[in-house]
Amino acid sequence: DTLGAIFVYNENATINGQLNVADFAEGTNILFYTNNDAVTGTTNVVRKDDNGNYTCTNFVITDKMTLHVPFAFTATKASYSRNNTVEMGSLCLPFKLSELPDAIEDFYVPKEIDWEASPNYGRLGLKGFNMRNGLAANTPVIYKADIDEILISENNVVVNKTSDLPTPDPENAGMVLYGTYKKKYTVGEYGNKTDDETNVNEDGMCACYCYYVKDTNRMVRGNHWFNIGAFRAFVYRGKSSLANARPNFLYIDFNSLTDAIEACEVGDAEVIGYYDVKGVRYDNAQKGLNIVRYSDGTSRKVFVK
Repeated sequence: DTLGAIFVYNENATINGQLNVADFAEGTNILFYTNNDAVTGTTNVVRKDDNGNYTCTNFVITDKMTLHVPFAFTATKASYSRNNTVEMGSLCLPFKLSELPDAIEDFYVPKEIDWEASPNYGRLGLKGFNMRNGLAANTPVIYKADIDEILISENNVVVNKTSDLPTPDPENAGMVLYGTYKKKYTVGEYGNKTDDETNVNEDGMCACYCYYVKDTNRMVRGNHWFNIGAFRAFVYRGKSSLANARPNFLYIDFNSLTDAIEACEVGDAEVIGYYDVKGVRYDNAQKGLNIVRYSDGTSRKVFVK
């Protein structure tokens, strides 16, 4: 789980014959940083030129496997895929997405929360994420997608260092969405213990402060050791908050159509039309998938129930 990058340079490596990265690195997310011509292959091979720039022809992320990017590089093509078993999930990637993937109805981020909606559960309000400027690298989001497999591909993107991904502040009392690139991001045990500061993980987190996507409409609080998979996101409720304001579940409320459209309207751009997937124009958004076009030439997908 800890091996993430191998460095092979002319000045410190002697290779008999050729080293074909594809022979043993496929499906591992291991990156090879090299300027050695004896290292062959294009997938996940990061080459350093004479000017010190790092480039990769084909960067492929294997889902649920640890990813470690020690130095940022430019990928001619970057791709990621995931088997999708429920309608709702979470996502965090180290490269920018220029547009909403076809299979995903929308990206969402936390808007508001009622931690004490009832004795056993709270309610998490989400808002549609503004994709007019794309989704920046290392930005955790929640998504909706009614499809078996999610495929994401981008061209000519910068793959950021994984160390740039923010880690939770153990004292943060608010609601924050975080991501992880570890195969098993283990969160410390809570159980029936009364001392919240015992049995925490390396980031000072305890399971009783974390909520992860469980199924279509809720997030579940950890109450024993549990793992959050790579390229997923979770809600963190800091330990300085009141213990009785940590319900067992967070039921998710998605924004209304008005909220979703308002989330798109930032800056000076105005909505100039709504279109369905066949290109038919409407004066107002319709049920299903809408393409919202703006006066600055940009567009955004909005799904209306």
